[in-house]
Amino acid sequence: MYGWRGRIGLILPNVNTVMEPEFNKVLPEGISCHTTRTPVYGKFDLPTLIAMADGVERAAKELSAVADVICYGCTSGSFAKGPGWDQELTERIQNFSGIPATTTSSALVNALKAIEAERISLVTPYTQEVTLQQKEFLENLGFKVENFEYLNVTEHGGQGVYYPSTAYRLASHAFNKKTEAMVISCTGFRTFEIIKALEDDLRIPVITSNQASLWQMFRILKLDIEIKDLGKLFTL
Repeated sequence: MYGWRGRIGLILPNVNTVMEPEFNKVLPEGISCHTTRTPVYGKFDLPTLIAMADGVERAAKELSAVADVICYGCTSGSFAKGPGWDQELTERIQNFSGIPATTTSSALVNALKAIEAERISLVTPYTQEVTLQQKEFLENLGFKVENFEYLNVTEHGGQGVYYPSTAYRLASHAFNKKTEAMVISCTGFRTFEIIKALEDDLRIPVITSNQASLWQMFRILKLDIEIKDLGKLFTL
């Protein structure tokens, strides 16, 4: 049986081309990944990201047949409505599926707490509007965003065409002496290949959306799994 140790369920935007491939590259034996999608259309802005959640109950019901844990795998979509939106989405998923759940935004927060980082630099592929919403989301939870950089991608799914080197260079530019951890946001933004190099070069922990989501789901499944080259987070 595939997934005899644990079956991960992902609710993704229909335009996401990154999260599944990154997971499938690193998942250990006995862990399987199962995905459903919810549509996002129109301009890349906060209203369209919020509207994407209209399909969350249907998606949660679909995954309930196969998953042991479910993640709403869209970072911007899980902070777009402000404080508490990630928790509301988690509750909706759990109520309709009966399965333990999380969101990527929640996972980022829990990862930062686990590494005991308060002062962070933030890197996103988002527009300024969406990046500032995430900054506010994090600062409302007690983190201090010392610096931030963004790509200003205006098309849903457009971040998926960038090589991991783009994330590396953007993060290097966002770093300053006060930074205790680097946060690279977006489940559609490739990062797995550069986490170790970035930690080695900046000498601070690096937390990315897909890395934190996977780590959080392993914790929910009570699996103590260390994955090589996915950073300090996976050694805790």
